[in-house]
Amino acid sequence: MLTSVNLSNSTYWISIRLRLKEKLNYRKAPTLFESWRSMRGRIRWFVGTVIFLGSLTVSAGDWPGLRGSRQDGVAVDERLADPTHLPSILWSRKLGQGYASFAISGNRAVSQFQTALGQYLICLDPSTGDTIWETRVGDPYELAGIYPGPRGTPAIQNGGVYFTTPDGEVGAANLATGAILWIKKLQEELQGVGTEFGYSASPIIADDRLYLPIGGPQASIVALQLPSGEIAWKSGSGPASYCSILPITRAGHPLLVGYLQNDLVILDRASGKEMWKTQISGGYDEHSAMPVDWDPFLIVSAPFQAGSTAYRVEWSEGAQEPLKVEQAWHQPRMSLDVDSATRIGDTVFGFDVRDPQSKAHRPSRGEFRCLDLRSGNILWSAPGVGQSNAVAVGSDLLLFNDSGELIRATVDRQKYQEHWRLPIIQDEVTWAAPSLSSGVVIVRSHELAVGIRVGEPSSSDPSTVIEPNRGKRWWPRLRGLSAWLLRGEREHPFMRPTWEELRSWYFESLAVLLPILIVLVVVRRRGVGDSVDWLHRSLWFTAVLGVLATPILNIWRPEQFAFTWPLTLFALFQSSVLAARQVALAPGDRRVRLRSRWIGIVLLSVYLGCFLLLRQASLPHEWVFLMLPVSAAPVAIWTARFTSRGGGESWIAVLVVLGFTTGFWGTVMIPHILFP
Repeated sequence: MLTSVNLSNSTYWISIRLRLKEKLNYRKAPTLFESWRSMRGRIRWFVGTVIFLGSLTVSAGDWPGLRGSRQDGVAVDERLADPTHLPSILWSRKLGQGYASFAISGNRAVSQFQTALGQYLICLDPSTGDTIWETRVGDPYELAGIYPGPRGTPAIQNGGVYFTTPDGEVGAANLATGAILWIKKLQEELQGVGTEFGYSASPIIADDRLYLPIGGPQASIVALQLPSGEIAWKSGSGPASYCSILPITRAGHPLLVGYLQNDLVILDRASGKEMWKTQISGGYDEHSAMPVDWDPFLIVSAPFQAGSTAYRVEWSEGAQEPLKVEQAWHQPRMSLDVDSATRIGDTVFGFDVRDPQSKAHRPSRGEFRCLDLRSGNILWSAPGVGQSNAVAVGSDLLLFNDSGELIRATVDRQKYQEHWRLPIIQDEVTWAAPSLSSGVVIVRSHELAVGIRVGEPSSSDPSTVIEPNRGKRWWPRLRGLSAWLLRGEREHPFMRPTWEELRSWYFESLAVLLPILIVLVVVRRRGVGDSVDWLHRSLWFTAVLGVLATPILNIWRPEQFAFTWPLTLFALFQSSVLAARQVALAPGDRRVRLRSRWIGIVLLSVYLGCFLLLRQASLPHEWVFLMLPVSAAPVAIWTARFTSRGGGESWIAVLVVLGFTTGFWGTVMIPHILFP
């Protein structure tokens, strides 16, 4: 493949002009022999310069952007080592938060990541992993969220690096130095919608233009002229999705495919004119997997077990309606989510996700399948491969699955033959697509990047195999703890809980709370102990049972997700309010002050632990219950005062139930009020 690099470097051109001046600036008229010798020297210099420039502009094996030079995951100019030769890990390093893959040009590999200090572009040496430059491009995105960090893969062309951020910005930097050339807040300026989980489309370059889905009024898809970044045209008004734009060609005519939130559109690449459009869904929908193009077929795959559909796309120059599109087939058992399919010949390979959607805390369930491109029939299925991004090299596939394993397999229409499988990155779910250049494949997880030699060994390779990093040591234990404490998961964790789910969680929590309060009333009526001490004990017992009830109910009733942690959060908060009230009444009592401090420490620790565990379990909507003290505070304060004054035990129980009810439903209403 051909990949250009920037030739506008001022130092280079100054040296060229000086050499020209030296060659052409003669102080005396040359003789015939001298003229010939001079001309011969100039010819040699010119040929040498052309060869040098050619070596810069022609670089076989480059991987200039998302899924290679044609956005199809096919490595045209690569060769893998013999299947019996196991690859070696050249380097492994921590990178920072993010899901961006690497774009590679020559000895530069560019990606994106973020830390607490901001979002960054980074340029590495693909052979060593050493940093060449690093440039800050914005503030951190959802630093403590489920999916923190940038998602789009940069694109390289003519010495420029073009990138997007999850905030909907697009920018350009110098490949040699990392200096920022320009940044545009494109989605904000054009009022783009449809990417509420963060802008994830990668910049796609064709014909010296950069194409992006934006989802704004009169700007559903936008073309930017390079290298300036000025808008060349805007087209459509539908909301965008997370899928990048795909350039295709039919009968020599350049087109663009936009896989949007609710529509599939085909545009004229030069003008942005809409040539064809079909509605594929209604309301909110998300699409991330890139379409597969094989003239005349265009195959798109949807998440949520919606299957794959192939369209026959043909162009007839001179016809009144030159673009003709008709559905060729639909295959319900090939539903791609975050990973895209790859084509070899007349077969397409991809992972059929059988979960409603991919999970950020565990590998997805499903099967890796091979389809016939003409008919959509399933030729074979391979269980155990895992959801994978693939790079096709001849008849081989390099698969990097969401368990962090790198797999080499030979595939054809009859079978899947696996040669080796190596655990490259452990303890993290991995979604970023691999990038292959000059025999080195670069893979990454959310926080790690690894370079692996899969081509013929090089003399510069390290003599010993480098072990990959495992990331943060406490993170795997936390993931195991969240799985143990929940023992279940919601079918659609990134959608708001339904009212049926919320009612179920509320009454399950009451079923835990009421027996404890009944025991409290019975014990107090027998005159045993102090009301304050017994209420503290009851609340702490409630907190423990609120944690344990969730896994017990989920094991007993796996078809319906149970969640009683809000009861734990309320019980600890009510106990802390009661302790604070006791300190106010007896400020000189050291025992009371010490108990209040310990309850406060436990309360903060449990709330922080709940946040981390829910984050690890991909349950972002349940974070709202961390705001339970806001809505529960009035009744909790009333309960503490009534108890400290020696109020009746039956009324204390009623107030506790009222406090939990107010806290639970008041908290539930917060997102509905803020985001109706």
